[in-house]
Amino acid sequence: MSAEGVPDDTSPRERLFEVIMLRFEAMEPYRAGLTEILKFRETSLTHLVRLPQHRHATAAWALASAGLDDDTGAPASLKRIAIAFVISETERAWRRETSGDFALTMAALDKGLRRAEDRLGQFRRFTGRKTPNTPTPEETPE
Repeated sequence: MSAEGVPDDTSPRERLFEVIMLRFEAMEPYRAGLTEILKFRETSLTHLVRLPQHRHATAAWALASAGLDDDTGAPASLKRIAIAFVISETERAWRRETSGDFALTMAALDKGLRRAEDRLGQFRRFTGRKTPNTPTPEETPE
């Protein structure tokens, strides 16, 4: 995910989208083997128990690669949980993908990131956390 890097001049959602799609693009040449491993993982209790930990680590790498692994806007641990869920849902779409254009995968990822962004906005409103570019009352011109 971090090999190519992403431009800093894009929105956080766009950076995260690019980083996560790089992961699925890198997985594509190994699709047949990976889908079998993923099926096995879901039927093996030992692997299933470890899955949340692995998802959490993947999400941490995605956030770090996109430059979003800090506590800005929400605690980093909460962001990792949300992105782990998004990646999980996107992986299910990737497994159903039959065309080579990643349309289903990209649609699922975009939908998941938008939903996570909405939830993060709700969290910020509930907790009073500000976004990175929101001025404090002292900075607001009168």
